[in-house]
Amino acid sequence: MKKLVYILIALFLITGCQTSTTLEVSKRTGETEYKAFRTVSDAKQVKRALRIVESAKWEQMKAEMTRPADYQFSFPHPEAKAVLYECWVEGDSVLLTHADNMYATLSAQEAKKLLAILIEET
Repeated sequence: MKKLVYILIALFLITGCQTSTTLEVSKRTGETEYKAFRTVSDAKQVKRALRIVESAKWEQMKAEMTRPADYQFSFPHPEAKAVLYECWVEGDSVLLTHADNMYATLSAQEAKKLLAILIEET
């Protein structure tokens, strides 16, 4: 039952971001420092990134990572607190985490699509 509650909360937080029109991306610049990297404002790219995150197979578990995330991103929403996602790039795969110990690994295809949106140079 507790797991179901966490999943419902996560879905509520993720779904609450659907009206967001931007994607804010920060890049790790030091051991624990992050700097604003880019803002994605193209509606198609924002929706595509949101779909990738929503369709990920999220599991509740405490992910013990050996280093800080490579990127952090969020879908700011004027009426709700933005969920901060952390992203680790490991070869062809991407690992994601967010609040409440939620963890997901993206397929190589989805990882490539998300990274193209997150780190594309403008």
